[in-house]
Amino acid sequence: MLGGGNPVGGATPAGTGSTLAYIGDFVYANSGAIAAGGAATPITQLEFTTSGDRVIVGEIVLNGNVKQDDQDTGATCAFEIFLNGETILRTKVDTLQEDQPASMVMPILIPPQSKVKVTAMCANTVGKTTVNLVGRHYA
Repeated sequence: MLGGGNPVGGATPAGTGSTLAYIGDFVYANSGAIAAGGAATPITQLEFTTSGDRVIVGEIVLNGNVKQDDQDTGATCAFEIFLNGETILRTKVDTLQEDQPASMVMPILIPPQSKVKVTAMCANTVGKTTVNLVGRHYA
């Protein structure tokens, strides 16, 4: 994993979906656009391990399934966040119904030496989802 566990790193490159990047006191991760799994197939959106002596305080943004060339096509998507193998959050978004949230912004606290994994499953797989994490790390 590029940058994972590097609490000092300057402009550590973030491999899309595979790592957490550290820049000064800030951290971020971006999944890139990923085709989410169907109703019974969770697809990993982000997966990384944090550094050994830093706690992360931030926000994670879960963006629902969107088809770039057909914005009227959407889906209900379920996201699950795992911390050290345990589910800490399950939620859903809906890009098909205009009266439902298409994205969720959730506060998150990640302890040192933690493995984080975010998965998504959508009612259809014609579009792509994205997940973004931004925050600060503290010793």
